[in-house]
Amino acid sequence: IQMLPMLVVVCLIPTVLSHAIPTGDKQQLQWISKTEALHTLETAVRNDKINCVVCSTIVQGIRQLIEEEQVEEEIDEFLNKACVTLDLAAPYICEALINEYAVEIYFVLERVIFTPDELCGIFVD
Repeated sequence: IQMLPMLVVVCLIPTVLSHAIPTGDKQQLQWISKTEALHTLETAVRNDKINCVVCSTIVQGIRQLIEEEQVEEEIDEFLNKACVTLDLAAPYICEALINEYAVEIYFVLERVIFTPDELCGIFVD
């Protein structure tokens, strides 16, 4: 149960950053705005509907940020803001979870060979 808030927090990186998240096929990427993505995620969180589609979109965005070589400290800061803004946990818990697990999560996401759907299928029904 403690893993779910961290998974949600980690998955919110791209929506907090002012980056678009790619959707669609690799040939013709369609971009959704940060506002659209954040609204979708806030609605899902409020309705306790963190599902595989949302998770997959977020994991794809995280990978994009990693490929863009974002500084980990900046990602951590935005991750903390997402956790607090979406009221996933108390601010001190958000900060502690990020401090404890962020480096490992970034390491795994840089190297994992699963697709976002496969990866999210492990954690989300």
